[in-house]
Amino acid sequence: MFTVGDPVTTAYIVEAQGAIKPSKRRAWPMYAAGMHARWSCPVVLVVIAPDRRVAAWARQPIDLGFGRFVLHPFVLGAAEIPVITDVAWARRSPELAVLSVAAHGKEPGAEHIAAAALTASQDLDSPRGMLYADFIHAHLGAIARVALEKLMNIENYEYQSDFARKYYFKGKDEGKAEGVAEALWMLLVHKGFAPGAEVRARIDACHDVGQLERWLTRVLAATRLADVFDEP
Repeated sequence: MFTVGDPVTTAYIVEAQGAIKPSKRRAWPMYAAGMHARWSCPVVLVVIAPDRRVAAWARQPIDLGFGRFVLHPFVLGAAEIPVITDVAWARRSPELAVLSVAAHGKEPGAEHIAAAALTASQDLDSPRGMLYADFIHAHLGAIARVALEKLMNIENYEYQSDFARKYYFKGKDEGKAEGVAEALWMLLVHKGFAPGAEVRARIDACHDVGQLERWLTRVLAATRLADVFDEP
């Protein structure tokens, strides 16, 4: 992070992308050009896309015309997100450990990735730790869940947070929307964004589960509220 007046050597634009969205390929060059004009420094576009199909799409160069201005996004996909099974590493970077589960949770041996991330989550403050724990368990494949239960002796896992109980057991209904909205609000608070009443009202007024999930996906990589809510 930097503040106005600091010398800036490189500016990073970080986006979390959970789905293919063609409009982003029009918006990203504008973001890069704006940052370059403001800070007069090199600009790097970083796209976090755990889904392999989305990562392949985001990795394609963006040619603004005749090959004279081409933007090459730097994509952190499943291949670039490390497989974290070491507990010490997970504790140093709990968010990265959680991303590791999102990227590799359905691969063989995912129970060991989840075990490291769950252990790291226990060190965090209670609300955030519960949210991460629920997120980890929900993103595992069926085989990995069974293996994790045997590995950590957590048979009949019960989701810890109210949002997760609504989200994963009520389907795409109003209850699920309420659960995702609450998860989004709690993550915004714990990321230190200090969202106000206007943001709270916007979240509460949204009953589109897909939109709420898109906002939720962006939170981990966001550096400001606009990264979560602004659409190109």
